[in-house]
Amino acid sequence: MKTLIVDDDFICRAKMTAVMESFGECRTAEDAHAAIGLYNESLNRGVPFDVVTLDIAMPGMDGKELLHAIREIQVNRGEKGEREPKIIMVTGHPDRDNLVASFRAGCDDFIVKPVSMEIMVQKLVKLGVIGGPTMEPAGPEAPPGPGEGSDSLPASPLPEVEDGEGERKILIVDDDHASRIKMKVIMDHFGSCTLAASGNEAVEAFREALLSGRPHGYVMLDLDMPVMDGREVLTRMREIEAEFKVRGGEGALIMMVTGHSRAGDIARCLEAGCDEYIVKPFTLKTVEEKMSGLESRDGTGEKGRAGGVRKKISRMIGDVYRTLHGKETPLPMLPEINLKLSALIRKGADIKELSELLKNDLSIASHLMKIANSAWYRGTEKITSLDDALTRLGITEIRRQVELLGNRNLYDSIDDRFARIVDGLWNHSLTCANAAAVTAWMANENLTADPFMLGLTHDIGKLVLLSIIDKMEKTGAWGRDVPGESIYRLLSEYHPRFGATLLERWKFPKSFITTVLYQETPGEAESLTRELLVVVFSNALAESMGGELPPERNEALLKLDSTVALELTPEMIGGISGEVERRMEALKTLFGNLR
Repeated sequence: MKTLIVDDDFICRAKMTAVMESFGECRTAEDAHAAIGLYNESLNRGVPFDVVTLDIAMPGMDGKELLHAIREIQVNRGEKGEREPKIIMVTGHPDRDNLVASFRAGCDDFIVKPVSMEIMVQKLVKLGVIGGPTMEPAGPEAPPGPGEGSDSLPASPLPEVEDGEGERKILIVDDDHASRIKMKVIMDHFGSCTLAASGNEAVEAFREALLSGRPHGYVMLDLDMPVMDGREVLTRMREIEAEFKVRGGEGALIMMVTGHSRAGDIARCLEAGCDEYIVKPFTLKTVEEKMSGLESRDGTGEKGRAGGVRKKISRMIGDVYRTLHGKETPLPMLPEINLKLSALIRKGADIKELSELLKNDLSIASHLMKIANSAWYRGTEKITSLDDALTRLGITEIRRQVELLGNRNLYDSIDDRFARIVDGLWNHSLTCANAAAVTAWMANENLTADPFMLGLTHDIGKLVLLSIIDKMEKTGAWGRDVPGESIYRLLSEYHPRFGATLLERWKFPKSFITTVLYQETPGEAESLTRELLVVVFSNALAESMGGELPPERNEALLKLDSTVALELTPEMIGGISGEVERRMEALKTLFGNLR
């Protein structure tokens, strides 16, 4: 399914994209002119849009006028009928006159902001864009979902599916009606799907499939269900496989689905013995990455061995989450002086009070003196006392430098065998921190949190992973047959949640936790904060620096949603990257290499 999303508001476009990309490819336009261009392009290429969502209230040509224009294009190009897209009008206020005018102009339906996945699924089924009536198995164990009634999605028997040779057979288990349909729309890309609305129904379907000689290769299993929850269902499925003498590693690949990204919920999934987990809301791309990961964790092509590796990896992820969530293994802690400094600053302490604290740590005091006399801050006279150094630096820079030293100590604590990874992380985090500070300044962003610290901590989860992996390997808990760097590469996809959980333990402000958690999936955030946008851009900028093209000519960087939202021009990006390079050169003289 191909969707065109038209809305002049960046955040609304991002949220609609997060909903619609679950069903297929999405293109976005911020005004009518861009929308008409994309619409004509799709027709010229012979791949027309299946769905168009139009915001009613847009400057210039509004949604109703754009609707008229699209329908005229269809008539003029003979695109009426089967090739005609379903057009859904989007409004923040269900004004009767606007909606009547939209239907008269030829829209197919409307939806009121904020747009939820459940409502969108209902609209798409109603319009016949995705299947609905033949998706659900009938029976007393498939009760209607919340809010379903006469206008809900109908349930009727699932037709028998003839599996092609080698085609995946997938069982989808979820008590929520809309979630089952959404998951089926996605999983149809990977094989033949059977749906179950309860744990008991899923267990029976799983057993019958084994009896028929056509077992399910994959199970998408909701964690939180009434009566029999996902963990109980998983246990029963593994018991059934044992009854049928299914060899270890050759059973179904089971992916748990949870609505929460909290470490405790994810640990519950992994402790239950699943092969993978996924957090709602999910997209086709997310599921594709998870499926690819399940199928490529062992390069031998031997399913039995691959299954053993998967189980070991699942256990390792569970161990790491339990360590992070529990108290049995000491986690990295911020130095006590960092905590005391933050407390003093919150109380409004003056320079003299800060000096009394910092002079007790000779390494910090000497570092601050060195910074005050560096090229950045050097005045007409050389600084010779800590009080004068602090006065020259100011409270914001004092805090940054002390936090910087504290973070560096965390990096220094990792074992030398991870030196290459740690050095790379440190350099990237430091570049991102400077990029965030310069970006916020050049874009005139008045953020609620220090952009430098936001950038410095954005990858803290990777460091925590390495720290825990280091401890686990030294205790021999995981054996010696999985190299440390391979483990790190595998687990790095989980670092946002690890980092967010650690910052919660450190009692960091919510802006830091949200930024770390959604830095790689900003469209899934409840709101796209300016802090998140700055870090997303700065992270991309840091990755692009040192590439073949300068950042201001990097097309991918220029087209980022965060770049557009921050209204950064190529000239501004060039200025930001130049200033970041200057700062990094200066910092090398102060910090040198980690090792």
